[in-house]
Amino acid sequence: MYVKLAILFPFLLSLLTSCNPTTIPASNRIDENFIDSGLVSRAYVYDDNPIAITGNEALGLPLNYGRLTNFESPQRITPDDKSTLLNDCLFDQLIYPSTSQTSEVTDCLKVLNSEDPSETILQKTNGNWVYDLGSDEFYQVNGMYHMNKATERFLEALNFAHTYSHFNSNLSIPPSIPYDLRNMKTYWFKYNASISEDTVRSQLVLYTNCNVELGAYFSPAEHIVCLGKDSSSPDFRFIQDPSILYHEMAHAFVKIMSNLRNAEFNVALNDYLPTPYTSNLRSSLGGSDEAASINEGIADYFSYVMNGRSKVFEWGAGRFFDLARPVRENDGLHSAGISETANERLRYPDYLYYDPNSPQEKIEDVHNAGQNTSHYLVALTENLKSECSINHKTATNYVFLALTETLSELGDLLAEGSDYNFLGGKYFNNLNPDKSYEWSYIVNPANNRTFYQLMAKNIYHHLSLNLCPAFSKDDSEKLLDQYGLLLFKHYNDDGTLTDGTGNYASITGSNFSGFRTFTSLGSRTNVDEANRVRTALVAKDLIELPDASVEAIGDLDDSRAGIEPLLTQAVFQGKVISLSSGLAGVEYNNSNGKISPGEIVAISPTILNQSNNSISGVHILANDWDHMKILDQTTGELAPCIFDGFPLVSEGGIAEDDPNTQGNCSYVSRDGASFQQTAGSYPADALHPVCLVQLSDEDETLWVSQDEFRQHPNYLLEDQNCLNNTSTNYNPNECLVRFLPGFQQAYHSKIDPLSSYKETIQDGIEVRKQKNSAFLLMEVSKEVPPGTVFNCRLRVKFSNCSNCYEDSSSATTPKDDLADYSYAGPDPYKLLNFKFTVTN
Repeated sequence: MYVKLAILFPFLLSLLTSCNPTTIPASNRIDENFIDSGLVSRAYVYDDNPIAITGNEALGLPLNYGRLTNFESPQRITPDDKSTLLNDCLFDQLIYPSTSQTSEVTDCLKVLNSEDPSETILQKTNGNWVYDLGSDEFYQVNGMYHMNKATERFLEALNFAHTYSHFNSNLSIPPSIPYDLRNMKTYWFKYNASISEDTVRSQLVLYTNCNVELGAYFSPAEHIVCLGKDSSSPDFRFIQDPSILYHEMAHAFVKIMSNLRNAEFNVALNDYLPTPYTSNLRSSLGGSDEAASINEGIADYFSYVMNGRSKVFEWGAGRFFDLARPVRENDGLHSAGISETANERLRYPDYLYYDPNSPQEKIEDVHNAGQNTSHYLVALTENLKSECSINHKTATNYVFLALTETLSELGDLLAEGSDYNFLGGKYFNNLNPDKSYEWSYIVNPANNRTFYQLMAKNIYHHLSLNLCPAFSKDDSEKLLDQYGLLLFKHYNDDGTLTDGTGNYASITGSNFSGFRTFTSLGSRTNVDEANRVRTALVAKDLIELPDASVEAIGDLDDSRAGIEPLLTQAVFQGKVISLSSGLAGVEYNNSNGKISPGEIVAISPTILNQSNNSISGVHILANDWDHMKILDQTTGELAPCIFDGFPLVSEGGIAEDDPNTQGNCSYVSRDGASFQQTAGSYPADALHPVCLVQLSDEDETLWVSQDEFRQHPNYLLEDQNCLNNTSTNYNPNECLVRFLPGFQQAYHSKIDPLSSYKETIQDGIEVRKQKNSAFLLMEVSKEVPPGTVFNCRLRVKFSNCSNCYEDSSSATTPKDDLADYSYAGPDPYKLLNFKFTVTN
């Protein structure tokens, strides 16, 4: 969560007149050497925010937090052996059915007042943590209390999920949660300084008085939770509302769950080492996509896990700034017409722009979009309580079981998917270990379709078939459909591997346990189509560019002021992207709204939705893919394959051919390698940059690779004059134009029926500025001759697509999902020929 309040709403400053003062015992303050045995390592803390404590929603400022009267007894803050404000993370794991073992990450939690480098960690006073009410120290202690409370609840839920998956499940599907968590220590942030220059601490640090105005956030790169303030109201701080802290902590827990599998055993070191990169439920778009909105929804849900209330942030963001968020349709913040009846749920994608505090406006924001997820998870929990006759804690454990299994599988950068898949060369998800980062962040990142298909699979196999048969498959599908999330036709639970050659049926045993054998997967589970009532699926052929016969650039920004902020976000695999110095840069940008030599331009293609339903989660890709035939591995000669009739044979196009031979048009690359020369040869199995260039020669006009164009006698452009020529990733086929890593994808949250994205986000008064994530960023060499024509073969898919994810050659009904390697080719996507001319 990041809350930024640009407009402060007027509010009445009122005194708390209904609360009697609370007196904290002061005996320990009389003698600095006095130790009160009843207060050792303890403190008096507030268990909730002022509104929740008093039940008075009209509370105002200035707030003397010490006047609230909910103290019952002092609470333990740290273990007795801690003299500073630190805590350990303990994870209890079963290693045999009746034997458990505790693993520990020491000093995993730390609290400081602010991010000032000179800030020192708080020390105990007289053996306890009792400080003056309302002081900086008091808030730090309260912060540690709630931080530790949230961590213990998360690790308890993770313990439940691990115990169930490996000891109590019916093993109808292989568990994704790894067995050896106690030694892997991936139940917390994994850290090893030898892996990467970008390593981060295994410590989660909370700043309770963070220097951010009217904001709060979790930094996944630094593992920092920052809770800000309002400088104009010194009595107000975000730390006063634990639901905000729980939300930000949940973002940390989502990252942990996404990386449970991302550590490998090193024999030489006799230890598990983390993968060089980490997963998280977000793409490389700066957070503005469906993965990020799902993350926000899970974070709101975790506040409900902790307190069971129907809204979050009612004090910290709601009382003064009208930014509280409901997590149930029965909350009074919601507009009329929204309720918990089947036809009045917060359906996707209808409510993506819905802010309950300003329902008349369209506000495109991942927090608003995330309400769909939070409401679904709360409704799922409430249904489990009712159908299974279980309490809140057990029901939330069940939901966390499904969440943990889902995120662990989605985030697996070793690409195995489960401990039971340990045979060499067989990868279950994210293509393979070498390309898994790119696959999970760019090629096929989590969206509502992939996330909820996995959730449904885990709910069915773990809950409906085992823990809670009363919550049936039909119940699950009908609830998903009420939220517009029944976006898949089957559960893809028959284990198709990414190489398309088999499943888990031939794999037995486990790397670690040795006492449970996984023998075979059952048949695929199909969705009952009678349950799909409110979820609308749209065929990919119903999207297009305005007119393929003319240039359809869409929104273009070639201004320095517009491009420079985007370049600060151009990061891939944690590293800043280097520009082709001397060949392209903002110094060449001329702000004429056209694509000119030397410029760096931001492009948001105008994609039209020609259907009568909204499409959502629209993902536009400009990254390398397998669309060229390799004619000569020694010279690197290529020719474009014909897809959707382009290019014609007379224009140099190659028709489909042998699908079993690498480098052919009908063959899709299996390993996702880049087309780069090694030892005098180019690979036969590779991906290629998206942009072709038009070459007019004598009596013919051909579409050719950029490398062929620049070697033509009319141009003869040497390597040193190509874009990105100093990089180890230099590719001659992006010599003239290239889409920058980190901005090789764009995201349009929703496109209304018979509309474009830009038309969709209009609010009736003004056109809202498109998100940075809606743009692709392209570098154009200053060596490109004016008048040169390019055609960049973009690929587009969307979450509520009826045929983006299925294998058209499959004989089953419904058709099988595509294997991961297929996402290197044309099949999952609608291909869009993005044509433009470079002009002076």
